[in-house]
Amino acid sequence: MPNRNEWLFDLKSAARLGSAEALDAALEGLLAWRAVAANAPLDEEAVVRRLMPLGAVLSTPTVPEKYLLALAGRPLAGYRALAGVALTLRVLKGNPDLKPPLTRLAADKRPEVRLAVAAALGKYGQDAFPQARDLLRDWLRPHHSPRVWQTALQAVAALAPVSPQELLAIVETLTPRQIAHPEMMRPLTKAMKRIAAFSPPQGQEAVLGVLAQWVQNEGAAVELSLRVLHAEWARRLPDLALGFLDALETFGGPRRLVRRTQAFIREGLPPEET
Repeated sequence: MPNRNEWLFDLKSAARLGSAEALDAALEGLLAWRAVAANAPLDEEAVVRRLMPLGAVLSTPTVPEKYLLALAGRPLAGYRALAGVALTLRVLKGNPDLKPPLTRLAADKRPEVRLAVAAALGKYGQDAFPQARDLLRDWLRPHHSPRVWQTALQAVAALAPVSPQELLAIVETLTPRQIAHPEMMRPLTKAMKRIAAFSPPQGQEAVLGVLAQWVQNEGAAVELSLRVLHAEWARRLPDLALGFLDALETFGGPRRLVRRTQAFIREGLPPEET
């Protein structure tokens, strides 16, 4: 299998030419990668370290838009992942016409393709945050599919250090149906933990406020809240976090999980004076 540097060199040369034939020839090297050729699952490292740099090369302006759209329709997930990265970069650079095909890739049946889109948005969106924020706001609207919501939340988690409060304002708009969806638990938990971790104390209080609102509107948010609070950020607000957990137990939260989270937070408290 060719190494990443060889792939990058060949693809950069083809991208400068911009011809479909040259690009196809450069991408044929991917077929030496057995997992790509067999359309087998690709792990996160393979997507982020190998495919994402190649996809970024394909965002070069000399690569025809028509070529990227054709790549997005290829049967091999590895090729669609490349298209996802390239289209993400082009949308971030101000091409809104490419949002529909990018959204389709954000809803792709293969997790590797969705990961490529989320990872690209999380990395390159740091330098184009207004565009990334607007895209995430759209993708988290209820009319999209759960796969699009998941992709958006993965990107939210990656972008949390940039502007946690703006991202919280977007995530806060999730409907009870979205919050309760079983496929949302893991990505939403991670996104809220990251938002809280990179927020100042006032922002962390806002996270607790959003969780409280969700619990009141949707009972399924109790487990979500317990997972979000089982993190280092909650130890920095012990009084508020423990008060919130007391309220959760009163609300009907599972006693064992509530007590476990309370114990986790108390471990970070200094010993009481005697």
